[in-house]
Amino acid sequence: MRRVQAAITMAIPTWLAEDTWDTAADTPDPARLDRAADAVGALAHAVRLEILAALGREGPSSYSALKAATTVTDNGQFNYHLRRLDGFVRERDGTYELTDAGDRVRELVLRDGPFADVSNE
Repeated sequence: MRRVQAAITMAIPTWLAEDTWDTAADTPDPARLDRAADAVGALAHAVRLEILAALGREGPSSYSALKAATTVTDNGQFNYHLRRLDGFVRERDGTYELTDAGDRVRELVLRDGPFADVSNE
């Protein structure tokens, strides 16, 4: 039972919410859970994780350099996935970079190498 509770607690990182829950016993507001679910959903594709990994590896990049650092060849597909990362990636003056949340996700999910399996931790 403790293992299941730990997995559930880790499934919704507190940094995705506007503020943090004091304890695991606190009941989160449904609107906060919806925002967290949206954020997790935005990460639920390998191409999006590849974009985060590329920005972590290459640093701030132009659109063309970022696209070239991934395996995506179709402009429309790349644009779609890049837009889905709003909140994790920002564009400033033609340069894309990780936000603080994007950098934390990259470290959490990808820190042991591209697309690390964090289920063994």
